[in-house]
Amino acid sequence: MQFCNELTAAVRTLHCCNILLALSVIWDMGDVFLGIVILPNLLALIILSPKVAEMSKSYFERKPWIENAELHRRLKEEHRLH
Repeated sequence: MQFCNELTAAVRTLHCCNILLALSVIWDMGDVFLGIVILPNLLALIILSPKVAEMSKSYFERKPWIENAELHRRLKEEHRLH
């Protein structure tokens, strides 16, 4: 119920903004707010990119998909025999 009240308040606020501001200004504000939301994600990508590169390199050096394929084949054979 509280969510509905908050949603109603948000819609009323947006309706008032639409009355007071031009549509282009509202779209510009939306772009600014979207940029603000994107900033923490962009910062995390920059900070974590060396770790992702390290983990990707480790993954491709270990080649776990080969072990998984062999395990899958063996389990499939065992299941077929039962």
